[in-house]
Amino acid sequence: MNHHDHHGHEPAVEPNREEIITMETPPIVSPLEWENAREELLVKEKELTRARDALAATLKRLTEAGLEPEPVRYPGGSEGPKTSWLTDPDGYRIELVEWPPGHPDGITEADFS
Repeated sequence: MNHHDHHGHEPAVEPNREEIITMETPPIVSPLEWENAREELLVKEKELTRARDALAATLKRLTEAGLEPEPVRYPGGSEGPKTSWLTDPDGYRIELVEWPPGHPDGITEADFS
């Protein structure tokens, strides 16, 4: 009787090593390819930052003018449009929408699918 049997425990079973080691790795790229991809990402990041800042500035101007927009929402998830509602002095509700980069202006048929 070994130590494990004495205490009612089973000895550890060695797992299949092929199952453990299998994983996908990202492609290896040259320093130039990496730098080009990084520059493209920085351009997109700046576009998003400018769009976010523009929406924040618009909401601030509306608030300063006495219009209080509702909190910003993301109905399509973090990658979708940003929206906010406000009520004008006559009681009409207006939806403000900031479309994600690359989206055509306005609502498209694809937005309903």
